[in-house]
Amino acid sequence: MTEAGHLLFVYGTLQRGYPNEHELRVKGTAAFKCEAITMSPYPLAITNQYFRPWLLDKQGLGHQVAGEVWVLDDACLEYVDAFEGKDFTRTPISVEAPNGDILSCTSYLVNYERNEEWHGPFLTKYPKEESLEKYVPPSKRPTVE
Repeated sequence: MTEAGHLLFVYGTLQRGYPNEHELRVKGTAAFKCEAITMSPYPLAITNQYFRPWLLDKQGLGHQVAGEVWVLDDACLEYVDAFEGKDFTRTPISVEAPNGDILSCTSYLVNYERNEEWHGPFLTKYPKEESLEKYVPPSKRPTVE
């Protein structure tokens, strides 16, 4: 955490203009800091019928991944942790800003060993237009009992 708040690297639906950006404004405060790219390669996959982006916790596999860095206060981070749910673990990650600064952030990663259906090869960026068309938000998914 910096004096300003927690640095969070987002690579999927929480990015500006993507389906869940509004979730960063539900509770507490969040401010966009910069675009960034992971320092190390990671596998970014689109999973299951909901077109969910998952950054798999397997550093060194895949590609450097493009995304955004946001600064969140404690209340916002707590809310986003709950929103991301049990599938994700907030994990330390280093990213490079366009000005060359290296930022120590956290990001939501998924255990690589999960047995999920992946759509296509590993990506460098979650596709915005496809996400707006194909992504199914949690509120529109069937509930599991």
